[in-house]
Amino acid sequence: MRKIVYFIFLVSFNVFSQTPPPQGISHRGTVYRSNGQIVSNANVTIKVEILDYTTNPFLGTPIFTETFSPIHTNVYGQYSINIGNSTPANNVLFSQINWGNNTNKYLNILIDPDGGTNFTISGGNQLLSVPYALFSQTSQNTNTAIRVYNTISELRTKVGSPGEIVYIKGHSNYGDGGQGNFIWRDLLATDNKFPDNDGTIVRPAGVATGGWFRLIDGRINIRYFGVIGFDIQDGERIQKAIDFAAKNAENSNENGAYYTNKTYAGSVVYIPTGNYLIKNPLILKSGVSIEGESTATTILTASNDQKNGNMIEMDSGRILGVNISNLTLTGGVKYDENNTKNAIYLKAKPGGTNNDGGLWNATFKNIRINQFNGSGIILEGGGGANYNYKLPNQDLIFENVNIARQTDASACLLIQGQQGQMTFINCGFDGRYVGFDNPNATSMTMSKYFNVVIESNAHVQSSVVKFITCTFQYSEYGAFIKFGENITFDNCWFEMLDRAVGIVQSNTVPPLPSRGINIINSRFANASGFGSYYNKVTTANVIGGIPTGSCIYTEGAQVNVQGNYVAVTDIYNENNLFIRNYSVDSQINASNNSFQIPQLGMTYGIDNNIINSTANAINAGGYRFVTVNSSALQINEIKSVLSAGETVTIRSNGNYVKFDTSKNILLTKASPVSLGYGETATFIKVDGTFVNGGVTYREFWQLISINKVN
Repeated sequence: MRKIVYFIFLVSFNVFSQTPPPQGISHRGTVYRSNGQIVSNANVTIKVEILDYTTNPFLGTPIFTETFSPIHTNVYGQYSINIGNSTPANNVLFSQINWGNNTNKYLNILIDPDGGTNFTISGGNQLLSVPYALFSQTSQNTNTAIRVYNTISELRTKVGSPGEIVYIKGHSNYGDGGQGNFIWRDLLATDNKFPDNDGTIVRPAGVATGGWFRLIDGRINIRYFGVIGFDIQDGERIQKAIDFAAKNAENSNENGAYYTNKTYAGSVVYIPTGNYLIKNPLILKSGVSIEGESTATTILTASNDQKNGNMIEMDSGRILGVNISNLTLTGGVKYDENNTKNAIYLKAKPGGTNNDGGLWNATFKNIRINQFNGSGIILEGGGGANYNYKLPNQDLIFENVNIARQTDASACLLIQGQQGQMTFINCGFDGRYVGFDNPNATSMTMSKYFNVVIESNAHVQSSVVKFITCTFQYSEYGAFIKFGENITFDNCWFEMLDRAVGIVQSNTVPPLPSRGINIINSRFANASGFGSYYNKVTTANVIGGIPTGSCIYTEGAQVNVQGNYVAVTDIYNENNLFIRNYSVDSQINASNNSFQIPQLGMTYGIDNNIINSTANAINAGGYRFVTVNSSALQINEIKSVLSAGETVTIRSNGNYVKFDTSKNILLTKASPVSLGYGETATFIKVDGTFVNGGVTYREFWQLISINKVN
């Protein structure tokens, strides 16, 4: 069996030691076999290669090779070696490596877990940062003493030689987080891809053929750009870090050749502990990740110089691979209906060679959003009146994202237009409440309208959106869907809501239904007319003096409601229901739900659809029980979207309904069968071949029971 070995890579340098230059690299790893088994307490052979490459790292030439055997792993499969301290295989000493020849260095690790010479490349890493002492030995710069400057401004006045390393003590002041090493790299006079960004690229004035590039091993710290916290320039400087990371993420092809990124840095922007003011929107760009320290310590605060707009937006075109984590976004303002600033507004805009756009393959994790009087997250896709299907937001994951809205006109989450393949895991969507935390309060106020809204126009709908173990609280509606498809709520918690989930059709002519909506395995606690608190909450729905709350509210929707549990705190409000349907076009499939007390399972309008026949046929849609409204009617065809094995019961609401077998109906007794007023017949759908009157039906309806009044 082929041996595949994985490893954990760690390289460390003694960069600022005043002792002789270090002639080695420490490396630690863990050895696994292809089946995932740790190679513990065993002797293995390790081969190390350092390669030179200028274009493609996989075509590089080994300039240094060293073999370690035997190397003994510990009980956890871990090992440790010092590269450069033994006799190399190709007689090139580690100290003879030319670190300053303007080529990239790549380190390969090859391992035979059985201690032989049957090596497998287990992985490799670009050496993004090299100690200045090694550069000083091999660089074209004959001055081996590293130059040290105080700030970036001072560095900008200096011109270096190729491969020269310098050190600055801080961005603007000593020890402000912007300290670090820079290397001078030659550039073509026509190369305009690397302008001075006051953080990681520094270009002396009047020098078109070179500049200082910060040596970065890992994440791009916003401190490199002079971000100090709670300063009006914080947002502008963070954007420079994002722009630099986006440049690093580019994978371009210039003149048919692989493009080598001269910045030698990653695409992760790191925001350390602090509170940072954001005046103008931060623009997300393709391939960039933004990581904070934690939701408790890394905070972005809207400066609110303007009362509208957004804290975070995204660039035009197709935006891929964005990852945002460990942040708190706060509007920093009190309740104000006139302040409509949103936290995150991700609108798909056309751009690029394909003139398409949208956010694709992105993640948002460990994020808190509060104190915005606008919405928390807005996802706006295309598909308007011009039928633009090239602007979807899709393949997105939101995990542990908690949003609290402040105003009735706002939403925690607003999804509009063409959206697809979105998953929300362990997220929270809270409205604003007053009085609920006071057990002696005689009145309470909950947010009006919606915590989560999914709505589409008449052309392109949002589809394949899933909420897993999410919480919806303190509002008139927990979630509201208009013309959505394949929307699922699984194992969610709904509490203190007038209507937990509302699902309706579009308001177009003709109306377009919401389809494939699934509400499963969830818990509803005081989530119908605010349950036990209905007489205290001022925002409850009332029609004709009667509360009309419900856990699930539908108009023109096809919904599966299964495996849920409904409970209240103490008393039951008999005017509120589990499911309330106001449309004959809805199709509700409710089963296997359970209730704290039986009354909580009451429904209205979910299974008794009154229909008329057309051309001796009835269209039962997805209903399992329908009432035929006619004084004298003969039926020879049943139309339904139910699957084979499911049944439909038909009730007569007129003088009689007569069934015959001239089309897709099979009776178990002589034809025809008649129903009088109030009588029912039940049919089961069969997916076998049925030939009747020379016509072949792939599905037919067989009568299985009749319920006669007399």
